[in-house]
Amino acid sequence: MMAVMQAMLLGSSIAVSPVYGAKCLGSLHSAVAIWLSCSFGTRLNSNCYDISVNCGENELQSNSRCYQIFNHDGSINDQYTWEEVVQIITNSSEALRQLPTQIYANEILRPAPYSNDLIMSGATFVNALVAGVAMLGMRTYMKIAKFLVVFPVVIIVFLTGLILRMIGFQRALLSLGDALAPHFGSLLTLRAWTDAIIHVMTSLCVASGMMIVISSMKRFNNNAIRDTVFVIFSDILCTILACLLISPIIGYTASQMYTTSSSESFMYKMSYLAGEWNQLPYTLLPSLFARSGAGLGMLAVLYIAIIVMSLGPQVIALEMIILTVYRAFPDLLHMDERISRKFICAAYLAATFGYAYVAISTKDSELFWETYCVVIPLPFLALLEIIAMIHLYRMPRFIVNMKTMLGKPPSNVWRCDML
Repeated sequence: MMAVMQAMLLGSSIAVSPVYGAKCLGSLHSAVAIWLSCSFGTRLNSNCYDISVNCGENELQSNSRCYQIFNHDGSINDQYTWEEVVQIITNSSEALRQLPTQIYANEILRPAPYSNDLIMSGATFVNALVAGVAMLGMRTYMKIAKFLVVFPVVIIVFLTGLILRMIGFQRALLSLGDALAPHFGSLLTLRAWTDAIIHVMTSLCVASGMMIVISSMKRFNNNAIRDTVFVIFSDILCTILACLLISPIIGYTASQMYTTSSSESFMYKMSYLAGEWNQLPYTLLPSLFARSGAGLGMLAVLYIAIIVMSLGPQVIALEMIILTVYRAFPDLLHMDERISRKFICAAYLAATFGYAYVAISTKDSELFWETYCVVIPLPFLALLEIIAMIHLYRMPRFIVNMKTMLGKPPSNVWRCDML
């Protein structure tokens, strides 16, 4: 159950990102002017509303500044021209008080409806690629697993160092200091726990895939304790890299949006942008890399790395589904494995296509179902599944050598009495 739901979540959510990533790459050059206009453009800009600036009762805000358009008697202030008065009044309306990330997504990317043909084609292609690899078996996955794991990690580590160099070490520390500052009041909110579950599940899924890959390599003796430690440290590494990569980018974007850059207002503006972390690859990253052709190339490589990283966990989740089906229906073992695997993978592809169609078609229900009705029960389902497997197979049968998935004999070093 957990494997099915997790595979469907990954298949539908990750498949949509290449579409918006391609649209983002195509509109980077035209978006640079909007992103930098708040710092280097005119003072009258509708994209630069700053919530940290409190204006007086008779004042209007534009580009982090307050303007007293009307005098106390209701007349227009003589120090502003009629054109400036019209622009200030228009730019200070509630309709234009949006995040720059939202303006970028709505006015530059211009996202198509969620159920358009392009998004459905992208989701179907990614899921079909996963099903095709699973049809060929884990031996085929072993041949490409090293690339699926090493390439994304190398790209993320390289980009982390590059971003820290571009932003500056002092500004990066300022961003990290605000990101790592404890906010104990957030523990009482449901959003904090749902975000934590999503992050832990994603990083553990990637770490589990890396564990299986390393276990399947030649001349590697599997060990239960070593594998467990590897999963834990892989999760910690993914979390640290995410913090080093995301926080400085948000801080850099906050400093570029507004002309004021003092430490007090900088922290406030950074927290103002942190709510848009899910739009990071498509809104904040272009503002950092869109100034040169090399930056565009690095951003394209990052999008490719995200897609490649998502393939490994999906193949592993689908392999869990196949093994579960074989256990539930033992008669399938009497059939040719190549035919039965193709049948199961075809059913998986049809299920993911239906799920993507339903989830993407309704814009409002997508976040609700994935966050509250699907993501939260997964840890409890995983616990029930582990308890059931321990009860059915006993502990020695439950801890299986990963090499047996590849048709190889168990390692001589494997001993269950170590636990």
